[in-house]
Amino acid sequence: MKRKVIEVITELLVMQMNHLVLIPGVITVLGAFGKDEPYFNLWFAMWLIPVFLYIVREKVHNFFLFFALHLFLPIVVLLTPTRVLI
Repeated sequence: MKRKVIEVITELLVMQMNHLVLIPGVITVLGAFGKDEPYFNLWFAMWLIPVFLYIVREKVHNFFLFFALHLFLPIVVLLTPTRVLI
């Protein structure tokens, strides 16, 4: 029991770290295009998206659905106005 919990927590933390590493690159690219928002929704979503994707991956064993969500969620986050989450 404890081993499974530790494995799940480790996997979630690794997924979150991988997503958080991408944020400075995304902010740099968006800054190059002239957007200077604080991106609170991006920071917030990059903590929640890995948890959501982990649950989806465990429940639905469909690679294409998982891949589509992986592409769709960041696009939605970037297109959502910052004021929505504040």
